[in-house]
Amino acid sequence: MDGSMASLSSLDTRKQYNTIERAYVHLKVSRARWVPVPDGQSPFQLVTGSYSELNNSLDLWTCPRGKLDEGAPRAVSTVQVSGDVTELKFIDPQTFLASTGKGDLLLFKVKEELIEQVQKWDTSQMVCDAHSFTGFDVADGIVALATTDGQIVCFPYSDSSNAPSNMIPGKDGVKAVSFIRHNEIALGNLRGQISIWDLRENVFAPAITFPYNADSAIGVTCLSPFPLQKHILVASGCDGTIATWDLRNVTNTQTIYAAHSKLVTDLRFHDMRPGNLFTSSFAGDVWHWNNFDELLGASVSTAQSFSLGTQKPNVLCLLPEKKFPVNSVDVCGDSLVSACDNDLLVFINSLKLK
Repeated sequence: MDGSMASLSSLDTRKQYNTIERAYVHLKVSRARWVPVPDGQSPFQLVTGSYSELNNSLDLWTCPRGKLDEGAPRAVSTVQVSGDVTELKFIDPQTFLASTGKGDLLLFKVKEELIEQVQKWDTSQMVCDAHSFTGFDVADGIVALATTDGQIVCFPYSDSSNAPSNMIPGKDGVKAVSFIRHNEIALGNLRGQISIWDLRENVFAPAITFPYNADSAIGVTCLSPFPLQKHILVASGCDGTIATWDLRNVTNTQTIYAAHSKLVTDLRFHDMRPGNLFTSSFAGDVWHWNNFDELLGASVSTAQSFSLGTQKPNVLCLLPEKKFPVNSVDVCGDSLVSACDNDLLVFINSLKLK
């Protein structure tokens, strides 16, 4: 009897992984990003950007872990913006950039429980048609901004002159933009083409162009270099797949992972443990790939195309498919936040990271 009691007590003290908390925020959220904290700490604030609201906004929330049943998350600061928020990225622990569907690019500071606009660029001086932005990326102080007509404008965000340092001409349906290095940009479009541009060279022609899928035109939704090996490009498609290439030899190094059942909406590597990849999809599910570095080590030298059932990457479904899409996912420390299409934020704490 005493042994049974001791066994039950031991079970009760075990750490519970992937604990889920949900909170309705009464906003349609397109992007949710943690305010960065030092490694080893738990994030307690996040910024969200809304879409399809009468008055769209950027909102700062406090969300201490385990307090959702006590009135958290709590909105502590709100800034109205013009148009849908199309992207939101932190460039340091107190500073973030946001783009909108009305052609605004905005720089903000987080000061304790306040978000304060620092700068708004007059993007009409940069591009021919800046009525909408699909997204952007930032590296080493340079912003690469994608417009709806496919123009890519690069400029230092510390410069208020509105003079672009590089401009890539329009390509139809650019959906994804990502820096590979400070002088190289990857673009993906909805026609299924990926192109690599060297900003040191003639920007009117890409250095490399290749299809996402050689057999069919699959639109590209997300792009990111693998953080530990920048020559490895990771992308996602409108068909729910995840693909990788070694950019030193794109012809013979493609790997395609059959993954989500619908298009991938976001793709995020863990900042401190990049072997952990998190993806979300229009089907409403969120996946944790916790051996992605090992998959890359096995795949960069040969071409493979396979399903999860045969290759068996180590994938955990954190949130199953449901009626409403997941618009974005972000991870900081051992905490994940996902923004769902039904005014819902889902928090997953105590992630089991590799």
